[in-house]
Amino acid sequence: MIAALAFDAASHEAARVRTVLADVIGSAEQCGDDRLRADLMIEDVPFHWELPMVGPRGDNAMRQARIAAARVMQPEIEARLAGKVIYVARQRGQWDEAFRLAEGQVATYRARGLRNRLLHAVISLDYLRISRADPGDLKGIAADVRTWRPVAVAAHEVELVRRLDVLDALGRFALGDVAHAHADLIQLWRDQPSIGSARRSGSRGWWLTSAAGRSRAPAWPQPVC
Repeated sequence: MIAALAFDAASHEAARVRTVLADVIGSAEQCGDDRLRADLMIEDVPFHWELPMVGPRGDNAMRQARIAAARVMQPEIEARLAGKVIYVARQRGQWDEAFRLAEGQVATYRARGLRNRLLHAVISLDYLRISRADPGDLKGIAADVRTWRPVAVAAHEVELVRRLDVLDALGRFALGDVAHAHADLIQLWRDQPSIGSARRSGSRGWWLTSAAGRSRAPAWPQPVC
């Protein structure tokens, strides 16, 4: 339903989103809609993350989301939950766990033909690779860019193409192609859309803009029992 709202929203907007999520989760519980409840609780997790490092409150939100996901037992739900667990595992240097989950996420979305989610999962995996930056990781990034950039281009996913280009340049930089990769990164930085235009164009897609131009919390549909 939403993607990375915790990073896009100002703090006062995040508080409003938490309130909306709590209301809709309560309605889903009353209706016995386990799938919707799991979806919402997974998206609620980042709003409980402590900064700069996830702590007990974030861990508790993750546990509650796991319980909700286990009641549904659907691969897409498990894959979406994995995206949140990967963030925490990466923070804590738990590379084996992070890579296991990221590769499983890619496999799930690929098997189920969910192209957009697959592209996001590939990019997430490659950011793990650039963070660890083993030689095999850097080669894996180059292989993914060759495979998935044409898919993103064909789907007109401009922002995903840009992210893959950034990963490609970062990988080449780490492999020693400093001059060309640095120039490409500077150009990609110059060419990126502003945050405001990205929101208005829908490249993030989930944050709504009022007629007056101010961002506002998304309106989740209330479950109908």
